[in-house]
Amino acid sequence: MHNLQGSILILILIINIFSLSTRRIITLIKLTALQGVFLGILPLLLHEHLSMHQVVSAVLTVLLKAIAIPQIMILAMRDV
Repeated sequence: MHNLQGSILILILIINIFSLSTRRIITLIKLTALQGVFLGILPLLLHEHLSMHQVVSAVLTVLLKAIAIPQIMILAMRDV
């Protein structure tokens, strides 16, 4: 389990480094959404016994960071 957690943290770091080198805003939004997915599932991997509150919190985090906020950013960018 610790290897999976470490791998996800390394993926998050790689996404951060790659996002520093990108010039396209759409790519940056998609990378941020991908990072939101990894950050949302990471708490689920840290605990062995999960309560319903923790699962709901993780799901809502993924929904907001990976779906809702990127969509709002893309829509706002189209309006500009």
